[in-house]
Amino acid sequence: VYEDADGQGETLSSSQYPLAGKPDYVVKLPDGRPVPLELKLNVEDASAPYSNHIIQVGAYCLILEDYFELPPTHGILRYADREFTVEYTPALRKKIIRLLVEMERCSEIQPPVLQRQRATKCRVCTFQAICPVGRKTIGSSSAK
Repeated sequence: VYEDADGQGETLSSSQYPLAGKPDYVVKLPDGRPVPLELKLNVEDASAPYSNHIIQVGAYCLILEDYFELPPTHGILRYADREFTVEYTPALRKKIIRLLVEMERCSEIQPPVLQRQRATKCRVCTFQAICPVGRKTIGSSSAK
Protein backbone atom coordinates (compact mmCIF):
# COMPACT_ATOMS: atom_id res chain seq x y z
CA VAL A 1 0.00 0.00 0.00
CA TYR A 2 3.07 2.24 0.23
CA GLU A 3 6.56 2.24 -1.27
CA ASP A 4 9.60 4.45 -0.81
CA ALA A 5 12.46 2.09 -1.65
CA ASP A 6 13.32 4.43 -4.53
CA GLY A 7 13.07 7.60 -2.39
CA GLN A 8 10.00 8.90 -4.21
CA GLY A 9 7.37 8.08 -1.57
CA GLU A 10 5.40 10.69 0.33
CA THR A 11 6.58 11.51 3.85
CA LEU A 12 4.23 10.05 6.45
CA SER A 13 3.72 11.98 9.68
CA SER A 14 2.04 11.56 13.02
CA SER A 15 -0.72 13.96 13.97
CA GLN A 16 -0.10 13.38 17.67
CA TYR A 17 3.71 13.29 17.88
CA PRO A 18 6.56 15.30 16.30
CA LEU A 19 7.44 12.41 14.03
CA ALA A 20 7.68 11.91 10.28
CA GLY A 21 9.30 9.28 8.12
CA LYS A 22 9.35 7.23 4.96
CA PRO A 23 9.39 3.47 5.45
CA ASP A 24 10.65 1.52 2.46
CA TYR A 25 7.37 -0.39 2.19
CA VAL A 26 4.08 -0.73 4.02
CA VAL A 27 2.08 -3.87 3.37
CA LYS A 28 -1.45 -4.51 4.56
CA LEU A 29 -2.38 -7.76 6.28
CA PRO A 30 -5.72 -9.45 5.48
CA ASP A 31 -7.17 -8.02 8.73
CA GLY A 32 -6.29 -4.49 7.55
CA ARG A 33 -3.32 -3.93 9.84
CA PRO A 34 -0.27 -2.26 8.30
CA VAL A 35 3.24 -3.73 8.49
CA PRO A 36 6.20 -1.43 7.84
CA LEU A 37 9.08 -3.12 6.03
CA GLU A 38 12.49 -1.48 6.30
CA LEU A 39 15.40 -2.54 4.10
CA LYS A 40 18.93 -2.36 5.49
CA LEU A 41 20.62 -4.32 2.74
CA ASN A 42 24.11 -3.12 3.67
CA VAL A 43 23.93 -4.99 7.00
CA GLU A 44 25.27 -8.55 6.95
CA ASP A 45 25.94 -11.24 9.53
CA ALA A 46 23.79 -9.65 12.25
CA SER A 47 22.68 -12.15 14.88
CA ALA A 48 20.02 -9.72 16.12
CA PRO A 49 18.53 -6.48 14.82
CA TYR A 50 20.41 -3.30 15.71
CA SER A 51 18.69 -1.27 18.44
CA ASN A 52 18.52 1.90 16.33
CA HIS A 53 16.81 -0.07 13.54
CA ILE A 54 14.25 -1.43 16.04
CA ILE A 55 13.49 2.15 17.11
CA GLN A 56 13.14 3.20 13.47
CA VAL A 57 10.65 0.41 12.71
CA GLY A 58 8.78 1.17 15.94
CA ALA A 59 8.59 4.85 14.96
CA TYR A 60 7.04 3.85 11.63
CA CYS A 61 4.50 1.75 13.53
CA LEU A 62 3.64 4.78 15.68
CA ILE A 63 3.17 6.93 12.56
CA LEU A 64 1.01 4.26 10.88
CA GLU A 65 -1.44 4.35 13.79
CA ASP A 66 -2.76 7.56 12.18
CA TYR A 67 -3.26 6.04 8.76
CA PHE A 68 -5.07 2.77 9.47
CA GLU A 69 -8.08 1.72 11.49
CA LEU A 70 -6.10 -0.98 13.31
CA PRO A 71 -2.58 -0.30 14.63
CA PRO A 72 0.38 -2.38 13.53
CA THR A 73 1.41 -5.34 15.67
CA HIS A 74 4.88 -5.62 14.17
CA GLY A 75 7.27 -4.45 11.50
CA ILE A 76 9.92 -6.21 9.47
CA LEU A 77 13.62 -5.42 9.20
CA ARG A 78 15.27 -6.97 6.16
CA TYR A 79 19.06 -7.15 6.22
CA ALA A 80 21.19 -8.43 3.34
CA ASP A 81 21.12 -12.01 4.57
CA ARG A 82 18.38 -12.11 7.24
CA GLU A 83 14.97 -10.85 8.15
CA PHE A 84 13.79 -9.93 11.64
CA THR A 85 10.29 -9.35 12.94
CA VAL A 86 10.11 -6.37 15.29
CA GLU A 87 7.16 -6.73 17.65
CA TYR A 88 5.36 -3.42 18.21
CA THR A 89 4.73 -3.88 21.90
CA PRO A 90 3.36 -1.34 24.39
CA ALA A 91 6.90 -1.16 25.83
CA LEU A 92 8.43 -0.27 22.44
CA ARG A 93 5.69 2.30 21.83
CA LYS A 94 6.40 3.93 25.23
CA LYS A 95 10.14 3.93 24.55
CA ILE A 96 9.66 5.76 21.25
CA ILE A 97 7.38 8.36 22.85
CA ARG A 98 9.93 8.82 25.66
CA LEU A 99 12.70 9.33 23.09
CA LEU A 100 10.58 11.93 21.28
CA VAL A 101 10.09 13.83 24.55
CA GLU A 102 13.84 13.70 25.22
CA MET A 103 14.57 14.95 21.70
CA GLU A 104 12.20 17.89 22.14
CA ARG A 105 14.07 18.91 25.30
CA CYS A 106 17.40 19.11 23.47
CA SER A 107 18.72 22.50 22.48
CA GLU A 108 22.02 24.28 22.09
CA ILE A 109 21.95 25.10 25.80
CA GLN A 110 21.13 21.51 26.74
CA PRO A 111 22.55 19.28 23.96
CA PRO A 112 21.68 15.59 23.80
CA VAL A 113 23.64 13.21 25.96
CA LEU A 114 25.46 10.84 23.63
CA GLN A 115 27.34 7.73 24.64
CA ARG A 116 29.76 8.39 21.81
CA GLN A 117 30.21 11.04 19.17
CA ARG A 118 31.54 9.84 15.86
CA ALA A 119 32.91 12.56 13.64
CA THR A 120 32.34 10.45 10.53
CA LYS A 121 28.61 10.32 11.22
CA CYS A 122 28.43 14.01 12.15
CA ARG A 123 30.30 14.97 8.96
CA VAL A 124 27.58 13.52 6.70
CA CYS A 125 24.57 14.31 8.90
CA THR A 126 22.04 16.69 7.35
CA PHE A 127 21.53 18.36 10.75
CA GLN A 128 25.23 19.02 11.35
CA ALA A 129 24.92 22.73 10.54
CA ILE A 130 22.31 23.31 13.24
CA CYS A 131 23.37 20.65 15.75
CA PRO A 132 25.58 21.84 18.60
CA VAL A 133 26.95 18.32 19.07
CA GLY A 134 27.73 17.97 15.36
CA ARG A 135 29.45 21.35 15.18
CA LYS A 136 31.48 20.59 18.30
CA THR A 137 32.42 17.09 17.10
CA ILE A 138 33.51 18.29 13.66
CA GLY A 139 35.43 21.22 15.15
CA SER A 140 37.36 19.03 17.57
CA SER A 141 38.17 16.35 14.98
CA SER A 142 39.47 18.83 12.40
CA ALA A 143 41.74 20.43 14.99
CA LYS A 144 43.74 17.20 15.31
